[in-house]
Amino acid sequence: MINKPPPDFSEIKAEKAIKYTFDVRTGSWSQEKVQVKLASDPFARGGLRKAFHLLDMALFAIDPQTTYVAKMSIDPFEDREIYFQDAEMQMYARGIFQMLYNKHWN
Repeated sequence: MINKPPPDFSEIKAEKAIKYTFDVRTGSWSQEKVQVKLASDPFARGGLRKAFHLLDMALFAIDPQTTYVAKMSIDPFEDREIYFQDAEMQMYARGIFQMLYNKHWN
């Protein structure tokens, strides 16, 4: 386990990226071009992924304190489709949890 605070993003060059977002209601993906700053070293590591601090430059203007996590496979040959399947599963799980939580507390 690596435990590191976010880096000084002012020292990291912004780079172009594509942000993919999964919509549970429609079961579809959308994408948009973004500028991000990505830490060079992971702050955590699991069995399958390394986690890096990430700053979305468009959202930085709204909330400069919010950073995100970019997860990258430890296996450099992992099929990128696995990332999309993992994200879909997490979004469906989030939706189910929110539905059950709201049902319990309403």
